[in-house]
Amino acid sequence: MHMEHMTFIDNTKGVNLNTAGERENLQISMSDVEIYGEDDNSDVPDGQQMYCADKFGLMLFGANQGGKELHPTMASKLPIYKIKSYGSWGGEVTLTRVNFHNFEDAETRKCGKRHTTIQRNPSASDYIPVHKFINTKFTNVSENAVAYINDPNPGWANPTDCVEWPCTAPENVVL
Repeated sequence: MHMEHMTFIDNTKGVNLNTAGERENLQISMSDVEIYGEDDNSDVPDGQQMYCADKFGLMLFGANQGGKELHPTMASKLPIYKIKSYGSWGGEVTLTRVNFHNFEDAETRKCGKRHTTIQRNPSASDYIPVHKFINTKFTNVSENAVAYINDPNPGWANPTDCVEWPCTAPENVVL
């Protein structure tokens, strides 16, 4: 799977690519992409409140056993980014000339919510492929806004998922 020559501006969940199946070589690549954080919200009309939520530019990509049909046959369950199968070990992710602009620390952001360039998929419990970044630039990005990798979900410690401990994919992220 490959994406190139795209621009993303002020996204809530960020760009995300995933592949499905089990093969030795599951490649995901993205090149020549510009990802911008929010602006100063000066475009909010008088009398309206700005949209204030945790936001990030890129959701870590994934390679998983199962996937959705290429052509939808019914409405997708929400959230659409939710992973509903085990991870595939053959995933390779390469990001070339993917640049991040204007991401600020939560303390300096007008509404105080998290604002980061990179974050993991909140349902990625089994395996997150190594993400190789080539010629990446961070412009006007606060040090605390580069990445946010949250802890494993304690709810993953159950007999049907990761038995008695939470799955550890979030503790094994390599960028």
